[in-house]
Amino acid sequence: PVSSVARLAIVVSPPSPYPAATAVVQGTVTVPSGASPTSVVVSLTTGATQVAITTADATGAYQLTSIPAGSYLLKFDYQGAQPVLSE
Repeated sequence: PVSSVARLAIVVSPPSPYPAATAVVQGTVTVPSGASPTSVVVSLTTGATQVAITTADATGAYQLTSIPAGSYLLKFDYQGAQPVLSE
């Protein structure tokens, strides 16, 4: 299985005529078996809509940018393991 440490940063600003604030979801995944985390796919969805998707780099780092405010499901997929989900 894939274990993960995720950090969510949300930018908040007062109402203004400028575009709405967005967030960045970033973190690091590790694969206990010692396998390369580059095959871990990280996706963010709301309902049936996929908002963002990326693949972890060689150090396990991932980053999803320009995420609008809302409630999401963060999913980590690794071939041969059950997906890890975080709300």
